[in-house]
Amino acid sequence: MDRRSLFGKSIFEFGGLVKRAFEEKRREEADAAGLPPKLFRPPGALAEKDFLDKCTHCNDCIEACPHGVVFKHFESHSPDNLTPTLSPGVMPCRMCEDVPCAKACTTGALVVPLDRKAMTIGKAEILIDTCLAWNGAECTVCLETCPETPKALVLDSENRMRVRESLCTGCGMCEQNCPRGSFAIRIVPLRKEPAPKA
Repeated sequence: MDRRSLFGKSIFEFGGLVKRAFEEKRREEADAAGLPPKLFRPPGALAEKDFLDKCTHCNDCIEACPHGVVFKHFESHSPDNLTPTLSPGVMPCRMCEDVPCAKACTTGALVVPLDRKAMTIGKAEILIDTCLAWNGAECTVCLETCPETPKALVLDSENRMRVRESLCTGCGMCEQNCPRGSFAIRIVPLRKEPAPKA
């Protein structure tokens, strides 16, 4: 390798280290501010920092998902690189009763949830400026497609759509089926508190 190529490689690697340090700093600031993580994790995931500490990028959860909605995230020089993620608004999570993704994890990054509430991966948010039901139209598509019982979406006394957050798992069915998609309703990642240190 000539000197120019070696110099270029060194600059590239240094840039990667700077980016990784920046990402870790951003994550620490987001945690301190109580902000949600930027990625969705499979059901049963630990809090983001704990999840990243235990995930070995083995792909077991990805291969175990019967619906193919868990996939590998690619972002070089980021702590998130090669970790499993989902995109609920594009490919909704089916919230399988037997949670095969979590059962496949042998490192403890994913833990089989004790109940459906613990399977939550995100929360739905309604954008009232663009939601049809909030702007005089009769639309209940999100309510009709919500798989939860009872429904995580409900019409209020003025026929405006509301999210019952305690019932929402963040599966993404509402966003995927909404006539206006993420312009009217969107799923945001769920922030989980890290486990207390011993």
